[in-house]
Amino acid sequence: MSLRALAPSISAPAAADDASQARGMSAATVASRRICAALPASCAALTSSACAATTSSGGTIAAASALPDGVRFEAVESFHTHPLLVDAFAEKISAAQPKPDELVIFTAHSLPQRVIAAGDRYADEVAATARGVAERAGIAKYDRAYQSAGRTPEPWIGPSLEQLIDDRSATTRKFLVVPIGFVCDHTEILFDIDIQAARVAREFSTTLRRTESLNTSPTFIAMLEDLVRTRL
Repeated sequence: MSLRALAPSISAPAAADDASQARGMSAATVASRRICAALPASCAALTSSACAATTSSGGTIAAASALPDGVRFEAVESFHTHPLLVDAFAEKISAAQPKPDELVIFTAHSLPQRVIAAGDRYADEVAATARGVAERAGIAKYDRAYQSAGRTPEPWIGPSLEQLIDDRSATTRKFLVVPIGFVCDHTEILFDIDIQAARVAREFSTTLRRTESLNTSPTFIAMLEDLVRTRL
């Protein structure tokens, strides 16, 4: 789910499908159900969107309210510094073989400034992920940037990836983007980085590439397994 619009809930069809799946469970076969947003850092706006889909007037989560008696619903809010997540991103950096003259830029999805001003810890957790991955991968110098800001009148947190390329292009000619705020290929990766950001880099006569997404990384999958097992 994209953060672009920060919609108050996920789509009704998705919520209905989730509730339908829940109704098919029974306490005899499923003891608990866990939902994990595909976003390492916690974000109250996203968590409420993903978990509070199509709420009732009393605010009950649709999927949870559809569960049979005896089946527990639990959300995994953040895994931004999980050792296996850090390992997984570090492996992708190692595979990319950063060049000595290449600046590593860690990116995550931007958020409206009002969300951070209200106390959301998202930006702090993104910074913590960057520090952990950089240390594990042996990256001494790096930058952080935000990407994929929504097209709304209000200000979003930055610097944006495009702005950072502009700012650094006077002294840096090569960029390696590591999208630590995302765990798989989708629009924010395949278009926002591979097409839009790459085009901006070319406009400044620089080059830009990125590490592979985690996708089906065995280390990342092992982390997901651990998130579930530690909550059993």
